[in-house]
Amino acid sequence: MLRQPQKAYVLFGGAEPWADSPDDAMLKNLQAAQLVVAMTPFASEELLATAHVLLPIGSFAETSGTYVNLEGLWQSFAGAAAPYKDARPGWKVLRVLGNLLDLPGFEYQSSEDVRDELRKLCAALAAEPYAGSHPVNGAAPAGPLIDFNMYQADATVRRAPSLQRTREGRIAPVIY
Repeated sequence: MLRQPQKAYVLFGGAEPWADSPDDAMLKNLQAAQLVVAMTPFASEELLATAHVLLPIGSFAETSGTYVNLEGLWQSFAGAAAPYKDARPGWKVLRVLGNLLDLPGFEYQSSEDVRDELRKLCAALAAEPYAGSHPVNGAAPAGPLIDFNMYQADATVRRAPSLQRTREGRIAPVIY
């Protein structure tokens, strides 16, 4: 989808393709798109130059939600802080967009409603726990492998000056 030109793209949750991927074709496709909507807690110069619409959402720490770990354990959490200024939790922005477009299935009132419905849909998948054996494909990767330093891994840590000043924060990415 990112390598084949699309008319429109939605970037969600602080996705920053120019920082997260070396794929020049993907960046050209984003810049050539008729519409790029970014739902993000951050408005970088690159994002302002690429996106046609910015919708402010809270960061992962500013919303409630649930992670499912590799063991299949559902781990719910509350937001640690309120979203900044006009930002809203991402799920709420998606819900409002769904309502404005008169799409079915956007009647959620809380992130717990979203979690509960997803849990029901996933119940059949969880019937057999992972047993630890998965065949290795062995195929060559589709593109270069990049080893980013740990303080370039996401939009939040990239914006932490104290982390960027550490020895680990100054390590350049390694491309294999």
